[in-house]
Amino acid sequence: MTTTLRCELTELETTGCAHCRGLTGPPPSHRNLGRPFAAVYAGRCVDCDERFEVCDRIRADGEGGYLCADCGDW
Repeated sequence: MTTTLRCELTELETTGCAHCRGLTGPPPSHRNLGRPFAAVYAGRCVDCDERFEVCDRIRADGEGGYLCADCGDW
């Protein structure tokens, strides 16, 4: 009887597992991002701390803050 090596994360055989073979990208973002909209007030991006102005495109980060266009993944 031969022992098959299995991935600890996916439980697939290591020869067929993208995780073990290094073929996966970074883990997906689990943020619940809001839809982009024009800022009504000036503020700061919670990721990069850059200031955004009224009418700049921003989006909610899902945790009570707002993200600028560069950090908002759109």
